[in-house]
Amino acid sequence: MMATVEIDPNLFGARVTVIWQDTQAHINEDLADVTLAECRSEGILMSADDQKLILRSAHYPGTPTGDYTAIPRGCIDAIESQEALDVEATD
Repeated sequence: MMATVEIDPNLFGARVTVIWQDTQAHINEDLADVTLAECRSEGILMSADDQKLILRSAHYPGTPTGDYTAIPRGCIDAIESQEALDVEATD
């Protein structure tokens, strides 16, 4: 099992990028070519427990609902504050 990445308590409620490994299917491939897929998910860090981290990508004002992504804690490689990222917007 992979080591669990520690979460900076100051990141809760902040916009973050989570870098994590996801399942990837390989059909008719050599065993040596089978890998995980690196993913980057962005959103507001809402909560975390021993099993998962939850990001919010949208919320609906006046309601308790939103759009969320749950990421297994053991799959996470890093959590970065988006303020620390040098991202260039495109048209």
